Amino acid sequence: MEPTIREDTTVKTSKKKRHVLSEHELTKILTTIKRDSQPDAYFYIMVVLSCSMATYGLLSNTIKHRGKSSRTKY
Repeated sequence: MEPTIREDTTVKTSKKKRHVLSEHELTKILTTIKRDSQPDAYFYIMVVLSCSMATYGLLSNTIKHRGKSSRTKY
């Protein structure tokens, strides 16, 4: 069961609405945030793929300019 925000628990304070949550709702929200903020396999796969793409780009640029002079004439 997802926590719901009821209008009767809303407190208006200087242009902002603050929602008063019960201890149970607050604990459930914090538990969900903590669980969902942990990196999973998909995150690590994306890191490896992005590093591979960056490495490929750097290497292809190095190989492309290998025969040319490293000094640039202006």
